Amino acid sequence: MNVDAEAGRDGLDGAVRRVPWAGVVVTVVSLIAMVAVAWALWDSLPELVTTQEARGRRGRIQVPRIVLAAALPAAVVALAVIMALASVVAGRLRAWLPPALVSSPRAQAASTNAVFVLLPPFITVLHTGLLLETAGHHVPLPQVVTAAFGLVIAGLGGVLPRLRPTRPDPAGDRVRRAGAVAMMLLGAGCVAGAFLLPALPVAVAAAYAGGGIAGLTILLARVWPRHR
Repeated sequence: MNVDAEAGRDGLDGAVRRVPWAGVVVTVVSLIAMVAVAWALWDSLPELVTTQEARGRRGRIQVPRIVLAAALPAAVVALAVIMALASVVAGRLRAWLPPALVSSPRAQAASTNAVFVLLPPFITVLHTGLLLETAGHHVPLPQVVTAAFGLVIAGLGGVLPRLRPTRPDPAGDRVRRAGAVAMMLLGAGCVAGAFLLPALPVAVAAAYAGGGIAGLTILLARVWPRHR
């Protein structure tokens, strides 16, 4: 068999394996669901949707209902484009960075997959709640969105142990596992707090805490093992 042809096939197979297929499927299903919700509620939506009431010298701000119906689906499409471009750029920069700072291709695929699996359903929940509220249906939107956000945080925690560098890193793996447990507990607390406490403060606190845990975990996993 031609060696070049075999290498090309291996490269193609590797590229196919790195495609976040689960994320692609979830994203497509989420977009279909958002379009279906918008279509089902279209006649109940006002022609002009008020996004901000008049205050002082500022007049009331209104947008056509198509803007409200299309804004979040467009955000999902934009996210997919940005992540695809970021993946290409990361692949180009891989050869120029120290191995300790570079995630393995499998870790990179896992993180990309997690973004596409977790965020589009969350945005779908937000999209559905906003349209239902605008159409005149009563929805406990802050509680539902905060609970969905807690599930996103817990899901991101499940990805942390997979963000390994290309070199073996046992000490870093322990740090990432601890960070994953902390993120999952935080996500569970956010879900519970959404219905027991004021939802907005719970979501804001969870966002700051989740960002701090994730950032600290990634930093310690990179730096601490070097001093072991």
